[in-house]
Amino acid sequence: MGLNAVQLPLAQIKAFALSMGKRAKTDKIDAALIARFLALRPEAGRTLPDEKLQLLRALTVRRAQMVEACKRLSSQILARRKQGVSTELEDMDSSLKAFLESQISELEQRIESVIAEAEELSATSCSRQDWQLPAIILF
Repeated sequence: MGLNAVQLPLAQIKAFALSMGKRAKTDKIDAALIARFLALRPEAGRTLPDEKLQLLRALTVRRAQMVEACKRLSSQILARRKQGVSTELEDMDSSLKAFLESQISELEQRIESVIAEAEELSATSCSRQDWQLPAIILF
């Protein structure tokens, strides 16, 4: 069961404190103000997502970053080929690209396992094709 955590808007808490004539800043006063604020405005703030959803968001953001890095690298490889840059760089680029692609694949597997572990996410999740970004062209 546990406790539900709520994120409250700081500006509203400050305005509420000023309306009550409270200026001192101590943990005890802050706790009392927040409790009073929530008693008067229980709908205020937003419920924080559970750990699985937070992890899923972090993984999908990281995957998007890796895909973007891989796309940039692909563009750089193509530009270097047009310029006739040495094969030493091409070997390094190929290794880096292979690493990025393996990391993307690993992230995709982790995303799928997190979704499978959480029943509520499994019921509402979209298919892999829906969250997957466009394919990367391999050179």
